Amino acid sequence: MDRKLFSSRTDRFDHRVAASGLVLTLLLLAAPARAAPEGAAPEGAAPEEGAPKAAAPLVLALAPPEQPGPNDPDLDFDIPATVASQQEVSSHNGQLSLRRGMLLGHQALGFGLLAIDLGATIVGQLNYNDQFVSGAPTFRYRSAHRNLAWATVATFVATGALAVFAPSPPHRVSQGFDRVALHKWCMVGATAAMAAEAVLGMATAGREGQLNQQDLGKVHLALGYFTFAALAIGFGALVF
Repeated sequence: MDRKLFSSRTDRFDHRVAASGLVLTLLLLAAPARAAPEGAAPEGAAPEEGAPKAAAPLVLALAPPEQPGPNDPDLDFDIPATVASQQEVSSHNGQLSLRRGMLLGHQALGFGLLAIDLGATIVGQLNYNDQFVSGAPTFRYRSAHRNLAWATVATFVATGALAVFAPSPPHRVSQGFDRVALHKWCMVGATAAMAAEAVLGMATAGREGQLNQQDLGKVHLALGYFTFAALAIGFGALVF
C-alpha cells in the first residue's frame, strides 16, 4: 500500500512539472511576438514578394522667416526719388499753411481798415463842415481827422503787405474777371485814391487862409468817399 501511495504521488508530481514546463515554453515564445513592431514580419521569416515596405515618416522642420527689425542696417536706406518727393510735399504744405495764415490776417485787418476808414471819412466830413460851411470854424475835428487818416494809411499798408507777400498758390488757373479780380481792382483804386488823398490833405492844411483851400478840401473830401467805397466793394467781394 505504501508503494501505491508513493507511486501515485510521484505521478502527480511529474504531471505538474510537465505542465509547468509547457506554460514556461509558451511564455517564452509569446514574448518576442509582443516586442516586435506592429506589421513587422517575425524574425527569421522571409519578406513576402510585392508587399509594400512601410516608409519611415519624414518630418521637415522649416525655420520661420526672419523678420526685419527696426535697427536692421540692410533696410536703413531711403530711395532718393522718394526723399525728394517727400521734401517737395513738405515744402508745399508749409507754403500753403503760411499763405493761409497770412490771408486770414489780411482779412482780419480788412475789417479794422474798413472801420477806421469809415471813421476817418465821417470825421473828415465834420471837419470840412466846421471849417468851410459853418462860417465860424472851431477846428475841433482837425486833430481827430488827422489821427484817423494816418491810422487808415498804416492799416492799409499792413493789410496790403500781407496779401502781396503771401506765397502764390501753385498751378493756379485764371478764371477771368471773378470776385478775386474785382477785389484786386478795387484795392488798386483805393491805393491810388488814398495816396492822392494824403497829398491833398497836407496841401489843404498848408493853404490856410488862401482862396483855393476850400477847393482842395472838396477834392480831398471826394477822394475820401471814393476810397471808402472802393474798400467797401473790394471787401464785400470776398466776404459776401
